[in-house]
Amino acid sequence: MKNSKERIKYIPIKYREFYDIPRLFIVRYCENTFLFVCEFDEYIDDYSNQYNIYKLKQIDNEIMNGDWNTLYNKHIKILGNAYVNEICFDETKRKGIEESCLINILKKIQENK
Repeated sequence: MKNSKERIKYIPIKYREFYDIPRLFIVRYCENTFLFVCEFDEYIDDYSNQYNIYKLKQIDNEIMNGDWNTLYNKHIKILGNAYVNEICFDETKRKGIEESCLINILKKIQENK
């Protein structure tokens, strides 16, 4: 649990699909760009309980602010996945994710390789 004096640092996100939470979002961190994708599962008729995480090549602001259909062609590699409940969004669930959560997810992915 965070100390009440300790400020939570949020990393800004850009998102597209939103259903309770962002289902498709990009976060830039430490000179890397990550794409989080939580796809709709037709079999269960609901969204997956996991995000697939991709590391993207550097993309410019025009693409960030435009159509994201081309992003799938720009990923460098699939990094792994994270459960939806591992992502700590800001209170609006639209502005950012906690830096500590992102660090923990990236570490977990690295350890599972």
